[in-house]
Amino acid sequence: MVDGARAATPPVAPPTIPRRRYALRKTDQSGRTLRCHTLDKEAQMRPASDCSNMTELRAEIDDLDRQLVALLVTRASYIDRAVELKSAVGLQARIDARVDEVLGNVRRRAEEQGLDPDLAEALWTRIIEWSIAREERVLGPSVERKT
Repeated sequence: MVDGARAATPPVAPPTIPRRRYALRKTDQSGRTLRCHTLDKEAQMRPASDCSNMTELRAEIDDLDRQLVALLVTRASYIDRAVELKSAVGLQARIDARVDEVLGNVRRRAEEQGLDPDLAEALWTRIIEWSIAREERVLGPSVERKT
């Protein structure tokens, strides 16, 4: 120290939330590995109420968005596998009973978890229609369609 000046205390870094890496891996009945995506998952997700400023809150939202995109990529890999399986057994891309089942499941889960079921259904309808269009590029147009 010079002339009684105190040494500056280095800034303390904010605590980080530990992350775990995990793989979304699925095998088919023959043991063949389907696409595998590795995601970061927070060991314990920070509740929104624990975010003390917009920077922290936005960082959490950005992390959730990243994870949602990775999950959508994984979902698309299942759609690609559905094309292979449907082609092998002569199924078309659109199966209205399955669309109804998925949308019903989504609405029910949304209601159970406090999300607007109309919002969930609208989001999933868009995802489903995109998925069917992806399948139809290979399988051809579907005959079945609700009006």
